[in-house]
Amino acid sequence: MSGCTLTKVSITGFESCGFFKRAVDVSNKIAKAQSSVNVEVRGFVSREEYKAWLAQERNAISTKYGSAAASHTSSPFAVADDVFLGGCDALLAKLGTAFPDIDLTPPKVVVPQAPGFLAHTAGFAVDTLKVSMVVSVVSVVGRIGPLKRFLLKQMESKMHEAKVVSSYDEGKLMENVFNKPCTFGAFIWSFMRTARLSAQVAMGGLAPNVKLLDTVSGGEKLLYDYQHGSRLLVLNFGSQS
Repeated sequence: MSGCTLTKVSITGFESCGFFKRAVDVSNKIAKAQSSVNVEVRGFVSREEYKAWLAQERNAISTKYGSAAASHTSSPFAVADDVFLGGCDALLAKLGTAFPDIDLTPPKVVVPQAPGFLAHTAGFAVDTLKVSMVVSVVSVVGRIGPLKRFLLKQMESKMHEAKVVSSYDEGKLMENVFNKPCTFGAFIWSFMRTARLSAQVAMGGLAPNVKLLDTVSGGEKLLYDYQHGSRLLVLNFGSQS
């Protein structure tokens, strides 16, 4: 093992920050390999709490670590042997230099394969069949007056029992389902397609490698084409209205 004298690493950040997690993971790996290294971690629940801590401790940080540390705003706030380093990259560079014989290479990023043509076609066909069956049944029921009235009455009764409160006339909405089955089919179609995509997503798991239109080149790319090494890929969602 390396004969480096580095003995203490302090990391402060907010718990959901990927750079904070990476810094903690690597530091703990060092501490596990080198028993002389002590790692202190302080993780705040939210970004706001971390920012509040930076603001509150700015004077103390400036006195202890200098003006560069006092102006630090990102997560994490990394210190080694009471010397301010900076963020995650600065800490990893320091650890890599101090312990060159310890492999700090991040785990290989597993890129999920985008669903192929057959998978897309099969999913599309299944959803189309389901919606077609629903529209067909609703259309037939809508043409049978007594059955339609019976079902509407049952639905309204169930809504009343469940004490559903809405600004809409629920009876009219349900009647519109029978009067305009194709519109209803288009409505549930969007939900089914969204549900099929959502079924591939799990908290803490890999994001689906969906196809995107690149606004610079005008060509088609996959989501993971924008992933570079171990750097985090941050997605911002919003409307263009």
